[in-house]
Amino acid sequence: MDKIADEQEILMAAADIAIQIFALESAVLRAEKVLPTYSERRRELLTATVKIFAFRAAEAAGTAARRGAFFIEEGDTLTMILSGVRRFTKYDATGLLAAKRLVANGACEDEKYIFS
Repeated sequence: MDKIADEQEILMAAADIAIQIFALESAVLRAEKVLPTYSERRRELLTATVKIFAFRAAEAAGTAARRGAFFIEEGDTLTMILSGVRRFTKYDATGLLAAKRLVANGACEDEKYIFS
C-alpha cells in the first residue's frame, strides 16, 4: 500500500490518459449512433465537433503520457518512451481550423448551442 501512495502522480497521469481515451470513444460512438438521423448540415457540424474533440483529446493524452514518462524515467529510456508517445498520439489535424469555423458559424447562425 505504501508503494501506491508513493506513485500518486504516475497513477494520476495514467488516469488522465484513460479518461481521454474513454471520452473520445464515447464521443465517436455517440456520433456514429445519431449521425444517420441528422440532416446533412447537422452531420457536418457533428463531424467537425468530433474532429475538434479528437484533436484536444489526443493532445491531452499525449501531455499526460509525457508527464508520466518524465516522472518514471530519464536518459535513453525516457527518449524511447517519448518517441513511443509521439507515435501513438499522432493525429491528423488537417482541416481543424475549418472545422472550428464551421462549428462557430453554425452556433452563430442558429443563435444557440448547435446540438440542443
